[in-house]
Amino acid sequence: MCGHRCGPRCWKYTPSPVAEVYETDISFVKKGQGATIRAPAIEGELSGTVERVSLKVSRLDVLGDDPVSRTDARVVEVYILLDDSAAVASFTNMQVELEITI
Repeated sequence: MCGHRCGPRCWKYTPSPVAEVYETDISFVKKGQGATIRAPAIEGELSGTVERVSLKVSRLDVLGDDPVSRTDARVVEVYILLDDSAAVASFTNMQVELEITI
């Protein structure tokens, strides 16, 4: 569960975008690195930091329209903590472009 404790029985939910990074590139990603998010539905860019790198290697969940794309790709989920999540608070499962500063 992602959130901040705000009382004895209350959790404040904080959206945390999840990126799928190819397992061949995951060695370059570390907690605390800067991240920039862009999407057509968002005006401008959002910034944040890598909050957590999953330990599980999975298959690619986000598939594009390209028939020759790597549908069998193996990825690791990377969780991003946004500096200001208000711009995306009402969205779920939005496909974005993520750039992680290494």
